Amino acid sequence: VYMTVIMGVGALTVLNPRTYISLVTPLSAVLLISAYVWNSELVHTTGYLFNYFVFVSMSIMITLKQYSMTRREYVDMNKLEDLLDHDTLTGLKNRNALMKEHASFGNAFAFGVIDIDDFKQLNDHHGHDYGDHCLKVVGKTLKNHFGNDVYRFGGDEFIVVSSFVNPQEVRQTFNKVNEILMIRFQDRDVSLSGGFYITKAEDMHFDEYFKHADRALYKAKTEGKRRVCVESLLKNVD
Repeated sequence: VYMTVIMGVGALTVLNPRTYISLVTPLSAVLLISAYVWNSELVHTTGYLFNYFVFVSMSIMITLKQYSMTRREYVDMNKLEDLLDHDTLTGLKNRNALMKEHASFGNAFAFGVIDIDDFKQLNDHHGHDYGDHCLKVVGKTLKNHFGNDVYRFGGDEFIVVSSFVNPQEVRQTFNKVNEILMIRFQDRDVSLSGGFYITKAEDMHFDEYFKHADRALYKAKTEGKRRVCVESLLKNVD
């Protein structure tokens, strides 16, 4: 009986305590009853019965405690992984998450590099708290219009991976984001410039997506900012 309980504590503490209780307690009770059936002199003593119930009760408490500690460690690990993959300021996924997920991009997608126009001047003129506020609002607005795959790549630079594969749809969505920011920050000039590259996952490596989209962003900047430039590798797409 004792060995059954001890082995159960060693093998089942990572499971839900109800699993332990439903497996070990009935088995140990069956062994105890079997000893009575075999007329064992040992089990007829009060001390043995008392020890049995104390031992089983203690094993259940140990299981509950161990399960609680294991679950806490699991939750803490999930929180740590979440922190590693998300930007603490904006709540968006970060560069680390992007490196993990870029291999699972869909068949065809638009890869965008976006930054806030003259962000350094915003920080210098209005303070870093205002700059942080801008980053939060921009991140949320991009996510609301382009979907969940929006990453804060660093500083005021964002990466967008969108299912939009029509250049016109990308432009319209991007312009809509800029219009919303103009309304949201009507007292101050906050706008975005972006470069998008529409391609297929199997066509090239991440570095190539980034190079093409970054080149498109540079073109948008040189053309006057507050605009988007879209390149497409896909054929038969307007």
